[in-house]
Amino acid sequence: MSLLFAGLFAGFLLAVLVLETSLRAFDASVYTQVRQVELDRLDALASATLLPALAATVVLVVAERGRGTCVTAGRSPTPRGRWPPRRRSRALPWPH
Repeated sequence: MSLLFAGLFAGFLLAVLVLETSLRAFDASVYTQVRQVELDRLDALASATLLPALAATVVLVVAERGRGTCVTAGRSPTPRGRWPPRRRSRALPWPH
């Protein structure tokens, strides 16, 4: 759910960017009219996509931290929730 709303918000920002760059070719009156329409409703659309994305992300993070299964750097915890010790790699000497 978090990825869905974050993707929607990113798509919204991309659409605004494309709209803004396409308006550069028109004169000032057209640009001003479109900007007034944007400012009237697009902030509500941004809030409708960003706030659920943030809320869903916070819920996921809190749920995962509560379970103790947050995975970092490609290592996963053991079934008891403790991290396994790192294995030392056997580095081969550089050929001279």
